[in-house]
Amino acid sequence: LAQRWGGDSQRMTYYGSMDATPLFVRVVAAYCARMDSTAILDERLINKDGISISVRDSVRAAADWVARTVERSPHGVLEHHRRNPDGIENQSWRDSKVSLVHPDGELAPPSAPRAPIEVQGLAYDAFCGAATLLDDPTWHDKALDLRDAVLRQYWMPNEKFFASALDRDPDGRSRQVRTISAAAAELLDSGIFDELTPAARHRYVGGLVTRISGAEFVTEAGVRTLSQRHTDATGYWSYQGSNTVWHKQTFDIAHGLRRQGMPRIAEQLENRLLNVCNAMGEHSEYIYVDKAGTASLDPRNTRALASPLVIAATNVPDAGQTWTVSAALAIKRRRGTPPAPDVKPEVWARQLDVTCFNRMPRIAVITSRAALAALYAAAPATIVDTTLGKEAERAIVARNQILWNRGDGGTNFGIGA
Repeated sequence: LAQRWGGDSQRMTYYGSMDATPLFVRVVAAYCARMDSTAILDERLINKDGISISVRDSVRAAADWVARTVERSPHGVLEHHRRNPDGIENQSWRDSKVSLVHPDGELAPPSAPRAPIEVQGLAYDAFCGAATLLDDPTWHDKALDLRDAVLRQYWMPNEKFFASALDRDPDGRSRQVRTISAAAAELLDSGIFDELTPAARHRYVGGLVTRISGAEFVTEAGVRTLSQRHTDATGYWSYQGSNTVWHKQTFDIAHGLRRQGMPRIAEQLENRLLNVCNAMGEHSEYIYVDKAGTASLDPRNTRALASPLVIAATNVPDAGQTWTVSAALAIKRRRGTPPAPDVKPEVWARQLDVTCFNRMPRIAVITSRAALAALYAAAPATIVDTTLGKEAERAIVARNQILWNRGDGGTNFGIGA
């Protein structure tokens, strides 16, 4: 990888992650708020060039990078554009080749910038964090400008939901990636809606919550990465598609629901996350789910059960992922210690929490080893065929390459709904 991305046999430096930088500012701000102290800002560190700098210097440099990147965008949002032809096309946590897919199966062209929805909430929080940490209110102004740009360009009134991303068509025109993605609901765990009017909060937050807690997303394992209405958008069980539940994303959404004053729905998502991790006996990267929302608790079919369902996918979920471990520990800590009071929700938020909770299939946390073993035993036999999955991915990329070369944007591939 160092030969492709930069470095030598001892180290590698790669910058294909647009969300890491605003996340850094956000975590420093959260730490200082939790500790009620900014003393850490004066601590010194040695950066990668061997220069001694303070944490404050790092925060300022990170916030400046986010601001410069937003300012370069004609849309006034945080977007990325691959510079290294060997780099990954999608440089947020949704990093697969097909993660930014239109409903008809068209992919975001790799030769043009794209702006995933979830990183906009991180950028907003980074600007607000910089305003506090650097004692400079102009950062708050940047946050509000970004928020307004997001609401104006991503919101889909007919869907009552946010677009998955902004990209360019083959002719270079800006457009929404109109797939219904759980990534939009990650905005709930940011401050991007905090300063809106009650009516605006009801519109945007209510739209996100109503859909993310419904049958098109909720499974026995958590939240699908992509709405079930787009199951056929790629033609296989893609890495971040309708047949995957990422525990990290389920946790982020549940955390956001609590932030918005909807603890009942949040608890149901958390219960699902805990149960599947405990039944599997591992904190996997993600988990596959079928159309009915049934989870594949043994994607390698180590039980060697007869007639396994063959999943055409590019990846087998890795075991022992830190962000899944962190999610499970955070949930357990909250339930095992006296929690801070939940926010005082507005009337509409309380009502929506009850309404959505009542329509969700109830799942309680399983606390018995025997019951967890039974859940695992009842799971369908599945085996991931990565050869089939990679062939399917190459096929959809090849079809898109024809479109990109022709420049006839809007062609319907006849794949998705």
